[in-house]
Amino acid sequence: MAVGNYIEAVEIIRRLEGGITRPFLCRASNDKHYVTKGLELPPSERIAELLCARLAAQFGLPIPEHGYIYIDPALLRYNLEARNDLGPGDSYALAYVATLPTCCTHKHSRFRVTCKKPFLSLITG
Repeated sequence: MAVGNYIEAVEIIRRLEGGITRPFLCRASNDKHYVTKGLELPPSERIAELLCARLAAQFGLPIPEHGYIYIDPALLRYNLEARNDLGPGDSYALAYVATLPTCCTHKHSRFRVTCKKPFLSLITG
């Protein structure tokens, strides 16, 4: 999924454990897997995640493919947990990465990013 592309979920595989947003792992129409966040995450927070992902991509940071995924109500018919927590319609999706990239785990990596200013002050100066 290229940045901003719109795809459709064809299977809800399972809920992912860990993390406060409690996302679902879904397989999409392009046969890739995505971490999908729906009703458990308020709309403002989904928008914030998408905005941060787009900013990261624009800055050239390594970030998985991201965008929107459509959840058909038929996929939720027999999955009560997904029906209540994911919901039908548009959801935020981030490509599923099963392992950390080597750039994050390289034993000689000396880079550490820290931010001492609030994010808004970085944007506004």
